[in-house]
Amino acid sequence: MQKKKYETMKSISLGQNQGPIAEKVIHEARKVGSWVLLQNCHLYPSWMPRLEQICEQMEMRSSGRGQDTSHSSFRLWLTSYPSEVFPATVLQSGIKMTNEPPLGLKSNMNGSYKTEPLCNPSFFSGNSSSGNFKKIAFGLTMFHAILLQRCNYGPLGWNQNHQFTASDLQISMRQLYHFIDKYPNVPFNALKYIIGQCNYGGRVTESAD
Repeated sequence: MQKKKYETMKSISLGQNQGPIAEKVIHEARKVGSWVLLQNCHLYPSWMPRLEQICEQMEMRSSGRGQDTSHSSFRLWLTSYPSEVFPATVLQSGIKMTNEPPLGLKSNMNGSYKTEPLCNPSFFSGNSSSGNFKKIAFGLTMFHAILLQRCNYGPLGWNQNHQFTASDLQISMRQLYHFIDKYPNVPFNALKYIIGQCNYGGRVTESAD
């Protein structure tokens, strides 16, 4: 049953004009008992009061203070970065899960090798120039781990708090795979620009960093 609900989950990335769509999906899911995933709540602060109202109405009905019309299998999942605009009442009434980066370079790098795409054997060993790919992939995971570790030292690490995420490493790793697989010689200048200047550098707004 749980696997079936997961496969039919409706996912919405919140942003401008997505509020009415999300509310309609929640209303329909409550009737049929499916799951709803609202991603990136922190990106839609103007809709957070409405989300709070929706959750309060569901909580009142489930506690017997109104007619409960929700299916017993209905689930509402929310994802958000730490944000002051996220409703505190929703946090208090729901089950909370956090995803934090491992502490230390070694633990961080081990975590990177255990997640996509590096955890996929066909990706890790399937490159036409597997030796070059594995060497540079190791350097890229260490680079990513160092960036995250520096965030733990406040202004001593970065002048501003840059939000580097696992998705930065994932897209960079896929680009690395593509470039090394396509060209006979490693295009270091292109990789440095795409990964360093675009993927990671695009998050850096402080010139001193």
